[in-house]
Amino acid sequence: MRACVLDFNGRVKKTSAKNFQLICPKNPEKMVMQFGRVDEEHFALDYSAPLCALQAFAIALSWIDE
Repeated sequence: MRACVLDFNGRVKKTSAKNFQLICPKNPEKMVMQFGRVDEEHFALDYSAPLCALQAFAIALSWIDE
C-alpha cells in the first residue's frame, strides 16, 4: 500500500482523508493552510497570508461537505 504522509507539527491527531495542506507555489517551504481532524468531532484549521479567515474557512467547509 502506498500512502502520503504529511507533517502537521502535532496539530492533527487523527488519520483522515479530509486532512490536507496548501503550500505556496513560489515557495514550497511556506505552508499557507493546513486542515485536519483532531478527534471524531473536531478539526484544526491553520492559515496565513495570502488567505484571510473567511477564505480559509470557506475552503475548509467545502472540504468537509459530505
